[in-house]
Amino acid sequence: MDSQEDRDIETIRPTLLAKVAGAALIGVGAFTLLLGAQTYMVVRLTPMTLTILALLVLSGGAALGFGTKVVRMYGWAAVGGTVAAGLTAVVGASWFLLALLNGMFSPLAFFVPAGATVAAVLSGVTIPPGRKADAARERLRDAGLEAGA
Repeated sequence: MDSQEDRDIETIRPTLLAKVAGAALIGVGAFTLLLGAQTYMVVRLTPMTLTILALLVLSGGAALGFGTKVVRMYGWAAVGGTVAAGLTAVVGASWFLLALLNGMFSPLAFFVPAGATVAAVLSGVTIPPGRKADAARERLRDAGLEAGA
């Protein structure tokens, strides 16, 4: 192997930041799915609560799924994870305020928007190194080496 391939192999190695960002996305996704389950079991379902529930479940599931790829330094997953966590933060904060105004306090609803905001920031910071890793994987693939693509 030449030095470019060595640098590419080093580039695709997951960093601590990618592991932390992926874990944050996975954790927020799991807690958001739990909040969705809690909402389904506790709240009377109206068209508005069904819409919020659907957005919570979709954004939480997406954050969890993207988190598993952010841990492996995929740039496209960092972009998706940032969007999913941002959507989770907005929907979670909306649900928290709506629930609070109607006399319902949930620690999960309190945690999800804050955690999703942190996960979105961490995931956003991993986009440039993730894109570099994507390019390195492509160069390695062109050289005949399969690097977990």
